[in-house]
Amino acid sequence: EIGDFENFDLQSHWIQPKINRDFVKVHEPISLKRLVKVYFKEEIQQGIHTALQDAKATMLIFTEVYIKIKKSHVSSKDNMNVDEFADFDVELDDNRIKYGSIY
Repeated sequence: EIGDFENFDLQSHWIQPKINRDFVKVHEPISLKRLVKVYFKEEIQQGIHTALQDAKATMLIFTEVYIKIKKSHVSSKDNMNVDEFADFDVELDDNRIKYGSIY
């Protein structure tokens, strides 16, 4: 349930594996802009944007993507509270953009 979560931080949850210049695997956080583009095929944060737009986008990611990942029982490798960005292909409803539009 949504009410079971006290704090939700996208940047501390989704990570992107990357090899740094010393050839060591590191993890980078994924931006809200990139998450929305990948999961919803929408462009956000173009030029000046508001905190309200960011909040709506975050809530959309939380309700339509994060909750489905957590319910799927395949999340969080090694029982960590992070998911590698490429690990999931979440099925979303066809009307997700109309219902949860960011704008």
